[in-house]
Amino acid sequence: MNKLYIVACAMAVTLAAMANKPTQQVSADEILMNVNGRDVNVGEFEYLYNKNNLQQMQPQTIDEYLDMFIDFKLKVADAMAAGIDTTQTFRSEYMTFRKDLAEPYMQAKEVEDSLVQAAYDHMLEEINVSHIMFARARTQEDDAAIRALADSVRKEILKGNLTFEDAAAKYSTDNASKNRGGLMGWLPAGRLPYAFEDAAYHTPVGSISELCNSGFGTHIIKVNDRRPSRGMVKASHILKLTRDLTPEKEAAVKAQIDSIYKVLQDPNVDFADVARRESQDPGSAMKGGDLDWFGTGQMVAEFDSAAFAIADGEISLPFKTSYGYHIVKRTDHKGIRTLEEVRPEIMSKISQDERSSMPRRKVMQRLRRQYNAHLVPSTVNAIVSEANANGGLDSTIVAKYKASSLPLVEVNGKTKSVGDVLNSVGQRINYQSVNRSGVEEFLTSISRMSIEEMVEEEYMEELAKTDAEYANLLNEYHEGILLWEISNRNVWEKATKDKEGLEKFFNANRSRYHWDKPHYKGYVVFAENDSMLTVIKNAVAAMPQEKLSEIITTELRDNFGKKVKVERVLAAQGENEIIDYLGFGGPKPEAKGKWVVYFDACSHVADQPEEYIDVRGQVTTDYQNDLNDKWVKQLRKKYRVKVNKDVLKRLNSKYAK
Repeated sequence: MNKLYIVACAMAVTLAAMANKPTQQVSADEILMNVNGRDVNVGEFEYLYNKNNLQQMQPQTIDEYLDMFIDFKLKVADAMAAGIDTTQTFRSEYMTFRKDLAEPYMQAKEVEDSLVQAAYDHMLEEINVSHIMFARARTQEDDAAIRALADSVRKEILKGNLTFEDAAAKYSTDNASKNRGGLMGWLPAGRLPYAFEDAAYHTPVGSISELCNSGFGTHIIKVNDRRPSRGMVKASHILKLTRDLTPEKEAAVKAQIDSIYKVLQDPNVDFADVARRESQDPGSAMKGGDLDWFGTGQMVAEFDSAAFAIADGEISLPFKTSYGYHIVKRTDHKGIRTLEEVRPEIMSKISQDERSSMPRRKVMQRLRRQYNAHLVPSTVNAIVSEANANGGLDSTIVAKYKASSLPLVEVNGKTKSVGDVLNSVGQRINYQSVNRSGVEEFLTSISRMSIEEMVEEEYMEELAKTDAEYANLLNEYHEGILLWEISNRNVWEKATKDKEGLEKFFNANRSRYHWDKPHYKGYVVFAENDSMLTVIKNAVAAMPQEKLSEIITTELRDNFGKKVKVERVLAAQGENEIIDYLGFGGPKPEAKGKWVVYFDACSHVADQPEEYIDVRGQVTTDYQNDLNDKWVKQLRKKYRVKVNKDVLKRLNSKYAK
């Protein structure tokens, strides 16, 4: 049984609100009842009542739902009395959900919308760029040296002492563009790393960008031109390969493509049919040359130009690329989709690069100010003074402060000790290189995670007090986990494992369980051939017959391994060909597959269920219901429930039809 499904059903997961107009005022903060010393206010009750009613074919009244709600609260009280809410498993699951639930609140919607709009604006325009790429740094020292070199090259270009093209040829590590003066050509938005794209789109035509680190290296970008986006085209092509051919053979290929072009001028000739017969592009030839949709920059430049230059339905003149000679037929085109249409794709891309953290970072900055998150000056000064006197940090100082309870971080009046901060960072701290002047920066760096965690904790506590939806969902999940665990202990798992209890329940309620027609009960033993079947039959005959049903499966598998197959069967006539033959006098079915011969053991035909395993599913469900009913009766006696009659009366009036 799926835990989340049970929790969802028990707590009525679908959010809605009843539209009935109240006839008497009742406040969400008013106490409706007290269960085992814990108050339940009107807001919590209404939230779950309204959810529950959306799942019902016939909505329940307040009074009808009240008993079910009280039973639920009693089970939660029993779970807490059992200490389930204090276990590590529970705390871990609950805290994970709590954080996940708060995460959407930690995203600045205005920042997210701004990022989406900027990405879409880029999609409306294509840019022609050149770049110089410097290798990706491996260390901080490498990074500083690379940036210094890139900066000096950029300055020389801006001064006119060095052309961009010469600089690309000399310094760029991008082998695909360096010999073309760094030219990358026309690029659509969304194809390159965000940092590169953002720098390029913010650079005017003819200008040089600031240094940009794309994650693949450091770049100097030059924007050569801009144009409105051309959208996408759908095209087919015929290709004749020329790579590694002699000039004579290439000339022959040119003659072939020209001949094909002449054939295609006949309007009765099918382009797809010719492509299937003539094209040497194995990927598209079998599809009649179809290349599907593509946009700027997805094809080599010559192909791109040819496909976008012709109209829908037109066929291009033969042209050459590095692959060979092509003829293109453009079949369709489409412009840029609307913002709402592409928003999911943009959001997916944002989630995969550095933009993903921007909305959260904005909220975190606001919350840090709101909760006055800071390092405690006295502790910082003490550590700085000791480091200065020592000439910097060393293992002795770090070990001392790992054991210290001095407060280092303060958020909304709550503190975290320097020892806790240092120990939370663990082996990741690198204090050996911290000199006197860098101690405060070091403390700021190692405290960043602790501050963020404390800020998140404060915000989640605030949400639970100020945001009703968050508070209700959080409480719902909290009590839902408790309900699952305590119910599993007392009802679900208990019933499935209690064979003695199930048999006893079946015998006491045998009249509930019956079949419409007799069932065959027993074992069918299969073998691969007659000789092996005889050996197996003799082995079964030698077993203690009074225990045969208990041991037959284990004994045969232990003795014969994969040479035997044993199946316990419970089936009515018409459900299985073999059982119809063995138990009900039907015709012998034709042998199929590996297990061609068989015999039955411990078998007979029963008119009605004889033991609980004959109707295990029904009995287990009924036994669980019985256990639940008895448990609820015990809880009603064990824990005190007090309902505020006046508040209940006004609630009934509010939802009266």
